[in-house]
Amino acid sequence: MSALRFLLIIILLGKATTGPAQNLFQSISFSTALGKAARENKLILLYYESDQCEACNTNLDKAFSSKTLYQKIKNAFIPVKISANSKDRMYIRQLYDITGHMGLFFIDSTKELVYSNPQRKEPGANLDALLDEALKHAASRKTLAEKERRYFKSNTRNRDDLEALIIAKSRLDQPTGLLLVEYLHLIPKDSVNTLRTIQFVARQAPVLGSVADQTIRKSSRFDTAWYDMPLPERIAINKKIFKKSTRIAADNADEPHARSIAAFAAQTYDNEQGKQYIRDVVMMSYYQQTKNPEKFMAIAVDFYDRYASSIPPVAGAATTDITDTTDLPDALKNIKTATVVNAIPSTFAYYLYTTAYYFYRNDTQNRYLEHSLAWTKKALDLYPHYNILHLYALFLYKTGRKNDAIAYATRAIEKSTREGYPKEEWKKEREKMRKGLPLE
Repeated sequence: MSALRFLLIIILLGKATTGPAQNLFQSISFSTALGKAARENKLILLYYESDQCEACNTNLDKAFSSKTLYQKIKNAFIPVKISANSKDRMYIRQLYDITGHMGLFFIDSTKELVYSNPQRKEPGANLDALLDEALKHAASRKTLAEKERRYFKSNTRNRDDLEALIIAKSRLDQPTGLLLVEYLHLIPKDSVNTLRTIQFVARQAPVLGSVADQTIRKSSRFDTAWYDMPLPERIAINKKIFKKSTRIAADNADEPHARSIAAFAAQTYDNEQGKQYIRDVVMMSYYQQTKNPEKFMAIAVDFYDRYASSIPPVAGAATTDITDTTDLPDALKNIKTATVVNAIPSTFAYYLYTTAYYFYRNDTQNRYLEHSLAWTKKALDLYPHYNILHLYALFLYKTGRKNDAIAYATRAIEKSTREGYPKEEWKKEREKMRKGLPLE
């Protein structure tokens, strides 16, 4: 969905009666929110604010200011906003594989994503219905947890009931590891080696190294069963396996396990560019989830250098869609990243911008300063948004190019003001630049 269409829908949502709900979204870290969600037995309502469409943010804020919604959210959710400048933004983006520029995500106290409404999907008829849908999903998860508890207490167990429970939990992205072990113990031994059983277990995307994973991969018929499934399905299964396995490695701070996951993931690609890509993706995700910016940046610097150099020149970058991948470099065609196909230049630009901003906040030794500067310049060439102009000014100032930094800071201030979003804090930064003072 285009940002314009998303904005129009939000404007309609914003026509609700408004009230004094400016303090609805709490200024707390994601880890603090998880603790509150556990203590209060609530879902986290995570508002992933747009870093490129302030009109979208403004109108969604208005929609949330409905007095009825305010009370409903206070009663059932821990509302948290991840702003464009939040320290948790990159972590959240990696953890939940967010590719859009904004969205609403409903998360439980164990960090499990219960329901989401990313920018690329229809938000629904209204926010009230969206909240109800999230609560409905949460209730379904509790119901399945209770069914699982009753199943293991029951003296009568059968394959059909167990399969139905596994499928239901898998559809809601809930853990199925213990159920799969039970399933493999329940069925006759000669059934474990059938194509049906292998494919059923594989479709649940068992965690790498788990009992279920090892059992089906040891089967002499695994390759036959696996390659009998359609390629798109196998790709989707592998993606789930990598994500689930990396999450467990991160929860246990098990770096060797993460590296083994990365090595396994590389085997699913048939070219060196793809192998390097997926190894980097897995390890970057691991280091983000374990909050290790130093090791994340050590990998990310080369990854985003390759990404930036692979973005094709786009005439009329601010408005032209890339709808044909024929002329894309092999590095992008073979990798098939989510941001390449049918992406507009602003998508490329903000992918680089978000990463560059992360480096600005975390590269305290300025080891990668010139790399970050180059990514921001590339983003600016693709899409001269005032946020990108501002970040470019900050990097120029860091590199000692004071006059250029002031010039770009002025452009950012003027552009944001013309578009109706003046930034008083940027004016204060510019004054510090003029005086040669530290910005932070």
